Amino acid sequence: MTPTPKALDQDIMSNHLKIDYAAVTEKGNKEENADAADALVPEGSALTNKGIAAAICDGMSSSEGGVEAAQICVRSFMDDYLSTPDSWTVKTAATKVLGALNRWLWSQGQMRYDSAKGMVTTFTGLVIKSTTAHIFHVGDSRLYLFRDGELEQMTQDHRVWVGRDRDFLSRAMGIDAHIDIDYRTLAVEPNDIFLFTTDGITGYVTDNRLRQILREQDGHLQASAQAIMEEALRNGSHDNVTCQLLKVISLPQKTEDDILQKITELPFPPPMHAGVRIDNYEILRELHASSRSEVFLARDLESGHKVILKTPSENFRDDSAFLDGFLHEEWVGKRISNPHVLRVLDTPQRRFLYNIAEYVEGQSLRQWITDHPQTHINTA
Repeated sequence: MTPTPKALDQDIMSNHLKIDYAAVTEKGNKEENADAADALVPEGSALTNKGIAAAICDGMSSSEGGVEAAQICVRSFMDDYLSTPDSWTVKTAATKVLGALNRWLWSQGQMRYDSAKGMVTTFTGLVIKSTTAHIFHVGDSRLYLFRDGELEQMTQDHRVWVGRDRDFLSRAMGIDAHIDIDYRTLAVEPNDIFLFTTDGITGYVTDNRLRQILREQDGHLQASAQAIMEEALRNGSHDNVTCQLLKVISLPQKTEDDILQKITELPFPPPMHAGVRIDNYEILRELHASSRSEVFLARDLESGHKVILKTPSENFRDDSAFLDGFLHEEWVGKRISNPHVLRVLDTPQRRFLYNIAEYVEGQSLRQWITDHPQTHINTA
């Protein structure tokens, strides 16, 4: 797949996710172009539920099926990701798709080429959903973030040097039945530009020069892509040369997923007991503990009010389903306003995983039942 220069621009309201896009590619001194790159902007509800996907691949030159591997990876990643259940997180959906793709490439390499290097390619993918960018990476293609005039490499090259002039890919799609994909997230801002490159560029254009070109072109993606490609060719690049740029024009309001994603990244709190201070709260005493959670009476050090501080149990540190439920409990609680329902409070300076609720003075229902064993509730 060799992308042609184009722009993708959803004609939608400014508070929706909207991008501009451009890409260029040349085979350079190679007989064929083993690079592939593309982006997908779905329509309708899929734009909200799935976001925008983009990817770049570089088929390994020593791989007999490298060209096909790169093309299949780019197209299948975007198509298959779009087909995953909406209930899956971006990370779950993309890693499942990439895992299946990797196994298919590996098996095809074994069957069609009788080689572990039959169909091998690098892969660098980006999904922007709502206001969060999700990055998936293996190999030595690169993804950069250009923001406020500065350029930052967002991926790590998976290469091992065995001599001054000799190195090889340590990780790539299709080398083995199992694949370890790098994953990271970051909050996206309007005017962010994501730059995808293959090693035909990064081996011949320094990061400083990439930054300078992007500054000079002032957000003009097609001109930037063309200038970067021409710079690599002038500097003697003997590989395929591919450059892809994606610019964030506008973003939607933050969704539940964005908020939960941010909270999920918080560490578990330290061991809790009377006298411990955590953020703006001082633990007074433990109220309840179970295999699932711990509940403490605490004092808000700013207001002096007593509050309830609830933490998930350490038993569930690696249980993503339980933690998801813990976070949804807070999300739902903040959206209920009823005098008969305990209020869940805001925690603007939270640095650990817990939630805060109001403390209601009085006897618990369990204690009241114990004290009044002969009580009969009239349900008529």
